[in-house]
Amino acid sequence: MEEVEISEMERGCLKRQLSDQEEINKLATTVTEYIKLMESDEGVEHWKKHSIYKVPAPVADINSKAFAPKVVSLGPYHHGEAHLKPMEMHKHRAARHFIQKSQKCTKDYVEALWEVLPELMDSYSQLDVWMGENNRGRFLELMLIDGCFLLEILRICSPDELQDYDEHDPVFSRSGLAFNFHLWRDLYMLENQVPFSALERLLTVQNDKTSEENCVYINNLISMFVIRRQDTGVTGGLHMLDIARKILAEPKGMELSEEEQQEIIRSVHEEMGGLPRTGNDIQAALDKMSPAAKSRSVMELCHAGVEFRAADGVVTALSSIEFKNDVLTMPVIRPYDLDLEVLAPNIVAFERMHHGPPNATYYISFVKGLLASAADVSYLRSMKIIQSTDLGDDEIVQTFKRLAYGEPGVGLISRLCLIQNQLDKFYSNRTKGWGGRLWKWITSLKQKYFNNPWAFIAVVSATLLLALTMAQTYYAARPYWASKHKNN
Repeated sequence: MEEVEISEMERGCLKRQLSDQEEINKLATTVTEYIKLMESDEGVEHWKKHSIYKVPAPVADINSKAFAPKVVSLGPYHHGEAHLKPMEMHKHRAARHFIQKSQKCTKDYVEALWEVLPELMDSYSQLDVWMGENNRGRFLELMLIDGCFLLEILRICSPDELQDYDEHDPVFSRSGLAFNFHLWRDLYMLENQVPFSALERLLTVQNDKTSEENCVYINNLISMFVIRRQDTGVTGGLHMLDIARKILAEPKGMELSEEEQQEIIRSVHEEMGGLPRTGNDIQAALDKMSPAAKSRSVMELCHAGVEFRAADGVVTALSSIEFKNDVLTMPVIRPYDLDLEVLAPNIVAFERMHHGPPNATYYISFVKGLLASAADVSYLRSMKIIQSTDLGDDEIVQTFKRLAYGEPGVGLISRLCLIQNQLDKFYSNRTKGWGGRLWKWITSLKQKYFNNPWAFIAVVSATLLLALTMAQTYYAARPYWASKHKNN
């Protein structure tokens, strides 16, 4: 058999091909293992433990000022940034003060945090350089310092707590905190959170109380910080932002009963006109059922005869929203409590990335649908539903639009969707045909001339004056017409 000669060039190519193939095999094995890891139950369970997230760039770009701390960093995401370093000294002062009060040594606190260190690290979705073995100690130190600082700030803000800092302290005195507006807001930011379990562990070491007692105590401190009262009924949370979310937009009472769920299903079937047969039918039905299509502004609903009323004695209890007997009852919107510029955007960002019903986001989308113009805000102000704020009417409209940007609206199976459906159906029935036009005219007249006592008095006075003038004219002309008739 004749031997085939192989040139030097061909030998080089063969070697390179073999080398490339070996490299490809190695890469394929690595990628396969990585994919298996990401798909494994262990990987999924790891994701479920996350509760403190980096805000995605598309969300942050909408309102960048809402997510970047101005004064203090808490946790690893912004630690070491140049403009936040001046507060580091005060954070260490707070930690020293916290530990000295307990008459315990630092080792006791380190041991308590070490027991839950994996849980604390799993709370953060992106730890990057903090994940290495050499950085675990740095991460634990961060949890200790930042946790003590946060607890001290919350304690000082509570009027029932002992004030044991110097009255001239630039940070930890009542006067120091009162003027540190940006520090307050930094505590609400999603990327600036400390896990609740770290706060509970630190307190348990300090005061030797039970974990349950300290959980209640922390919740009360946060409630006092957020809304200046403690009777909120909130019993737990993942971190301060999550507890603030539950206080301002608690989920209790938002669940639908079976009867209410059936009502929504019946409404969907009615709007779809039975079972859609084509893709176009399905799309048309979806468009008709979309929150945007069902959303009615405050002024539209007023013209249809809907009355608005502020719920009694609540701040933003979503369970108080109801439509009954032509009256829409809503919780009071106090922008200085809800903090539309920082707290609300961070709550929405948290609900976008965390599993669970996004009740606060649904609520914001619901309010956004009501506020189509400055006139809507002005009317809700007159009804004491929106209370005093530095933001103008149009600014509030734009703020809610920005908060709900990209959101599809209220969830299909939610109480707010049920209420939105009821309002839409009421509006449609009231505005049909000539009767609807007549109702709009009567409602407009009522709002224009009878919306306050002075307007009512003015209209009544004018009506009486007109009636008296007509009567005077009649009786003045009567003798003339009587004599003329007699002569004729």
